Amino acid sequence: MTGGAGAKTGLRGTRGAGGDAERETAPAWLFCVGAQKAGTTWLYDYLSRHPEVHVPPVKELHYFNARLDPRQAGFADRRRKHLRRIRRGGAVRGLARMASRKLGLHRLRTAHNPGDVTSGDLVAALVAMHDDTSATHDRYRDVVLQGWQGEAVVADITPDYAVMPGAAFARMAEDFPNARFLFILRDPISRTWSHIRMVRDEWMRRKTRQISADEILDKLEAGGQRHILRRTSYQDTVRALRRQVGEDRLLFLFYETLFEDATIERLCAFLGVGFVAGDYEKSVRQGGSGAMSPEQRARIGALVAPVYEQVLRLFGTDVPAQWDQDMMAKARAALRRKRAENRRAQLANAG
Repeated sequence: MTGGAGAKTGLRGTRGAGGDAERETAPAWLFCVGAQKAGTTWLYDYLSRHPEVHVPPVKELHYFNARLDPRQAGFADRRRKHLRRIRRGGAVRGLARMASRKLGLHRLRTAHNPGDVTSGDLVAALVAMHDDTSATHDRYRDVVLQGWQGEAVVADITPDYAVMPGAAFARMAEDFPNARFLFILRDPISRTWSHIRMVRDEWMRRKTRQISADEILDKLEAGGQRHILRRTSYQDTVRALRRQVGEDRLLFLFYETLFEDATIERLCAFLGVGFVAGDYEKSVRQGGSGAMSPEQRARIGALVAPVYEQVLRLFGTDVPAQWDQDMMAKARAALRRKRAENRRAQLANAG
């Protein structure tokens, strides 16, 4: 990390009775809602080193999705089950097992000494967070503010928030009125391929048999593994955020231009903190190994073609040149056809 980030010093606020932050020193909230496989782990690492930003000990808290999206309630259930195992004396095989993606603990903060996560205390705090039904989200605030030293901004980076119902974003915006929302988009084919490789590698770790990327593609084409394509359907997330949150509290960035000063300057200005350059050469969680063949690219392209068209409609020339140019050309042609059809229809109706 370059740019002169210093140690985090100076306590501007403390935790009060009942878990409320002191109002006069309460930090602003950042919700980074994805996309998965779009640089969010790099962002977590960057923000953990920024002197004006605090991140919790776990990258992905899965609080709002487990609470507000019935399809994702399993995150809380798995953590409760794991805590019961710990309390029964079940062995925790070091950080590797604790940091499993299945528990949502696959990215633990190490830069600021969060403590001994193998003790079960962190899992207990997360379970208490999930069990808390208070309207003020007290136990959630406790987890997020663990180790807070008065930084101006605290960040919850949970990419699975991207696929929540729009009403969940409205609830977050209402309950955290000083919060800002960030969403990072990545070339749809590249993101989907990275996700496929991640699923393949996780399957091979958990199951007794091997599975190939082509087999996962077969499942996608047959309508299975729908969670992968849901996380590439950026248009749904963008429209829900714009409808429920409002443009003045939103920032949309692109993975392809994330790792450069100009983008990080935009991010810091959006958060109201000083610019600190990032370690743009650092690569984290690439999503498995293996190059994509032309056939695999074509198969994925057929599945995600509508995303290119919708994102082009939403962002126009802001879409980076690094996005798949063949798919972008097809999207531009499709939009031109639809505009021509609309004009003909308007003329016919006027006549």
